[in-house]
Amino acid sequence: MSLDDPRVEWLRDRVCACFNLDSVSYFEDLLGRGDGEEAQKINRFLNEITEEEGVSALLFFKCLREEEVEVQVPIDPEENPAAKEANENEEATKESAKLPATPAKAEGGKSPGKKKKRRKSSLTSETASSVGAPQTPSSLAEAKDEPPLTRTEVKVVYHLELHVAVNSAPQRFAESNTLYFVRNTKDPIAEPLDIKEANDTMPGMLQMGMMNGHPLLILKLLLNHVYIPLLSVGQLKSSNGGYSQGERQAKDRESKGVLVIRDEMLNSTYKFLSHVDWTLQQLEGEIKLHIPDMDLEPDAHVLLSMPEVVEKLDQCVMNWQTQITVVIEELQKKQPQGQGPMAEIYYWQERTASLSALCEQLKLPAVKKILEVMTLADPVTMQNLDMTMTELSKYHVEAVENVRFLGTLERHFKNLVMAVDFSVILDTIPPMMNGLRLVWIISGHYNSDERMVPLMERIAWELSAWEWSVHPVQVRERTTPAQYTQLPSSVRQTHVPLSGGQHSNPKHHIELN
Repeated sequence: MSLDDPRVEWLRDRVCACFNLDSVSYFEDLLGRGDGEEAQKINRFLNEITEEEGVSALLFFKCLREEEVEVQVPIDPEENPAAKEANENEEATKESAKLPATPAKAEGGKSPGKKKKRRKSSLTSETASSVGAPQTPSSLAEAKDEPPLTRTEVKVVYHLELHVAVNSAPQRFAESNTLYFVRNTKDPIAEPLDIKEANDTMPGMLQMGMMNGHPLLILKLLLNHVYIPLLSVGQLKSSNGGYSQGERQAKDRESKGVLVIRDEMLNSTYKFLSHVDWTLQQLEGEIKLHIPDMDLEPDAHVLLSMPEVVEKLDQCVMNWQTQITVVIEELQKKQPQGQGPMAEIYYWQERTASLSALCEQLKLPAVKKILEVMTLADPVTMQNLDMTMTELSKYHVEAVENVRFLGTLERHFKNLVMAVDFSVILDTIPPMMNGLRLVWIISGHYNSDERMVPLMERIAWELSAWEWSVHPVQVRERTTPAQYTQLPSSVRQTHVPLSGGQHSNPKHHIELN
C-alpha cells in the first residue's frame, strides 16, 4: 500500500493534523515498517467486509522511542593527562633553551666553580636534546596531521514514531493519546478517484476522534456531558423546566410513541452509565492487599520450616486484618449522597464494589497459600483474621442482595426523576408499589421499618421535587410560608409534601397493596 491511494492520503492528512506532525515522513515510515505489516492493517480496515468480529476500528498512536548511540566527543586538553604532561615538557624545554651554553675547557686548570657550571650546562644540554628533539619542523608537521583526541560516550536519542492497531489498543499504549477511525458501513470503502473526492466521501464512511486517557473514563464523561443532556433536552422543553417560569408552551408535536422511545433510551443510558461507573470503581479501587514478593511455590510444610518466611507472612496477615477492619469501619460511616431513591441504589453499588474488591483478592491462589501456611504457624492470628473475614463476608452478602433487590426498582425510580408529565407518574406508582411489596417480603434486609421507611421518604421527596420543577406556583399555594422559603435554595435537600400533610406509615401502604 502506498500514498497513491487517496484513502490513505486522506488518513495521513488527518493523522498528521491531529498529532501536530510537521512532516508526512512519519506516516511514510509507518507504512514501510516491518515488511509492510503496518500497511496491511490499514489495507484490511479499508478493504475487508466488516463481520461481527471483523476489523471495524483503526487506532493510531504517537510515541517516542529511546535509542542509545555511541558518539565521539573531543577531549579538552586540560582534561587529558598525556596532553597536559606534554605541554609541561614543552614549557620546560623553552625555559631551558633560554639558558646560555658553557663551552668545554681543557683538562687542566679546572676550578670547582667552573666544574659546577659545566655539570649544570651538561645537564641542560641533555635535557634540551631529549625533550626538545621532537620540536623540529618535521615533528611539528606530524603533530598537526594527527587527529584530535576523542572519547566515546553513550547518549540517549529520541525518535518520534507512529504506530497503528486494529480494534484494540496494545497495553503499552494504554496511557497514550489515541486517534481512532470507526467504520459506518460493513462494505469495503471504495477508492475515490482523487483526494478531492476522498475529502467529500470519507467523512461519511468513517467517524474519527481522539482519546487521551482511560477509555472507560472517557465513555463515562461522554455519557454524562453529551448523550444524556441531548436526550434530556426534549423533556426539559416538554416540562418547561429550565427555560422560563411563565405559562407552559404548547404541547410538543411528537407522538406519544416517540416520547416513550426517548424515555426508554434515556433510562437505558442511565443504566449503562451506572454499569460503567461501577466497572471503573472495580478497576481503579484503591483497596489492595499487599502480597509479599517471595517464592510461594514450595509446600506449606517446607515454607513453615523457614523462620524468615514465616515472620514476613505473619506481618503480612496482620496488615491484612488491619486493612480490612479499617475498610469496614469507613464503609459503615458512609451515607447515601443525595435525597432521592437513586442515591440509595448508588450507595449500595459503591459499597458492593469496595467489598467485592477485597473478597476477590482473598480468593487469589497466593493469598490462599499464605493463609494455609499461617494456619499451621500461628492459629491465634488466623483466628482473629477469620473473624474479620467472616464479618467482611456478611457485609458483602448484604450489599450484593440489596443491589439485586433495589435493581428491580431502579426503572421506576428513574421514571420519577425523568417523568415528562403527571401521567408518567401515575403509570409508575402502581408497579413501583408492587415491587416494593415484593422487596419487603423476599429481601432479608429491606424487611424492617429501619430500612423501608427511609426508602419511602426518599420516594416522597423525589415526587415533591418533581412537582416543584413542573408546577412551582401550585406547590407554593399548598405549602406553608416556612416551607416555601426553603424551596428555591434547597429544593434538592428539603422534603415538601405533595398535599401538605404528613406521610402515613409506609409499612401499612406496602401491606395493603
